[in-house]
Amino acid sequence: MTIKRNKGATVRCFVVVNPRAGASLDIPNFGQHVRGLFEAAAIQADFADPDIELDRQIEAAMASDAPIIAVAGGDGTVMAVVQAMMGTPKKLAILPAGTMNVLAHEVGLPMDLSKAVRLVEEGGSRLIDVGEVNGHYFLGNSMLGAPSRLAKRREGFRGRSSGRGYLDLVRAGIRALRRYPAMGLVVETGGDRRPVETRALVVAVNDYEEGVGKVMTRASLDAGELVVYALKPVTPLRVLGLMLAVLLGRWRHDQRLLRLEVEDTVRITARRKRVRVMNDGETLLLTPPLTYRLHPGALEVIVPKMEPAVEPSDPSATVASVGS
Repeated sequence: MTIKRNKGATVRCFVVVNPRAGASLDIPNFGQHVRGLFEAAAIQADFADPDIELDRQIEAAMASDAPIIAVAGGDGTVMAVVQAMMGTPKKLAILPAGTMNVLAHEVGLPMDLSKAVRLVEEGGSRLIDVGEVNGHYFLGNSMLGAPSRLAKRREGFRGRSSGRGYLDLVRAGIRALRRYPAMGLVVETGGDRRPVETRALVVAVNDYEEGVGKVMTRASLDAGELVVYALKPVTPLRVLGLMLAVLLGRWRHDQRLLRLEVEDTVRITARRKRVRVMNDGETLLLTPPLTYRLHPGALEVIVPKMEPAVEPSDPSATVASVGS
């Protein structure tokens, strides 16, 4: 494998590029484009050939001594890199080039690639929590049941961000909930063992925020908790009502949902040999029981630096100066 290095003289990083990520499809020669952004920012970076398989790029990144791995891709690409990074001292820099870019939005990254590249040198960093199920890591949520069936539709949506595309995805979700049979699960949290019949279950790394338009937006990335949501047996009409409640930002304590707050471990058993699980949009087939664990502050991510707070002026001093 050929490793190319640009001539920047500042921060050292290894760049993993996915030329098939959603937004990258609109940029010809995406790998060269990203390389040019690092050269323009004078950041020392190593690149594998972007045309080789993603797994081999990640292997090269992990074998390098670069302290930062920059990922030019979408949520799936980020998660593929995180799987390899866990337990290492390397930092993650996200260069958002996917369809959703969920984590990039949550940590406040600019969607402009050139600005995101400059943050590799100019930004700060923060530790965020990471979830794990049966040895597979996830950063946002892990879904069972009907939502996991949306993976194929999500692939068809890749590269499109129109309002109609989002509407198609919502319609597909409603159809999946209507057609997917209820699962018989047992959810164990601490000493509690609870039978659950549901068509959709979500394990989230930290809880979601409420508010108009805040759909699946987490209030914190480092609160140190897992939260379980399960859809109770309801009619399609009540599912539509729940979706409206989500859009209005008043849903976390909805009676149509079972909600459980967990400190660090959840165990889910199922009457199936294999369970389809969707971790941050990527589908897996896992053998139950599913053991979910939280790894608090396990991933260090490059983020924009916080601006120092401006001290309020002293009103009395202002009055004194005016009166003098």
